[in-house]
Amino acid sequence: MLNLQGVGFNVSSIKKEGKTQLTVFTFGLPNEYNETFELTNESVINAEVEDLNSDGSPELVVFTQNEGDQSHGNIYAFSVNNQKSMSQVYFQPTEENKQISSGYNGNDQFALVETYLVQRFPIYENGVDTKKIRQIQYELIDGEASRRFVVKSQTEFDAQ
Repeated sequence: MLNLQGVGFNVSSIKKEGKTQLTVFTFGLPNEYNETFELTNESVINAEVEDLNSDGSPELVVFTQNEGDQSHGNIYAFSVNNQKSMSQVYFQPTEENKQISSGYNGNDQFALVETYLVQRFPIYENGVDTKKIRQIQYELIDGEASRRFVVKSQTEFDAQ
């Protein structure tokens, strides 16, 4: 169970018939959120809560990892709206984001750092690890239909 700014989050996942069921529900809001998502070939590895857009209402980010060979990471994010309700946040899959996907081959790590979502992954060239890491910093912004994560910055550095 996670809590921030008077809002509680209960996140659970179970394997059922070969798929992962992710359940997210809140308490402390006038309009409670209670949803179950069916994840195919993904396992939940962590969840964190932070006020990413500094609006006085928290965001919940659930981190998953692909169960396949390449360990691709993904997130499921949710934003509390004015301490009243919660809605899902859009995160563009790394493979589809041309701004950052060059050299991407999985093995992601995600974390919340201050008010940003941070992603790191090793960079590959022609299928070979370059021994460099790309770090992407995402910020949460208001979109047309819902909030979404956008790339704020990216850096590359030598792997230790």
